[in-house]
Amino acid sequence: MRLIMAGAAVAVALSGCLGGISTLLDFGSHPVVSKAAQGSTVSRQDMLAIQKPSQITAIRGGTAQCFDYDLQNESGKRAALYVGFTSAGFVNAYGVSSCADAVRAGYLDSDAVMKRND
Repeated sequence: MRLIMAGAAVAVALSGCLGGISTLLDFGSHPVVSKAAQGSTVSRQDMLAIQKPSQITAIRGGTAQCFDYDLQNESGKRAALYVGFTSAGFVNAYGVSSCADAVRAGYLDSDAVMKRND
């Protein structure tokens, strides 16, 4: 019984991850997602030049910012995307949720530059 419950918990956790991955794939060609994925070479100004965020949130005690975007792809599907910045103003995190959710989850705690696995 414990094994079944553990398996169910893993399945639920993975479905959330897969949902986020699926959404990123659906929006991968969107200019905001494409630019955010370039990481630490992209500035706040670069992101603002592509699309104005629906909300800007101060993070890490006001030393950095997070942009909330409401995206829509070619097929009309909508998704929320957050883009977090370092205190120097460069992208260091992005994902499929809101800035508020990303802060609560601890995704925006670090001021380190985004690492790439090229």
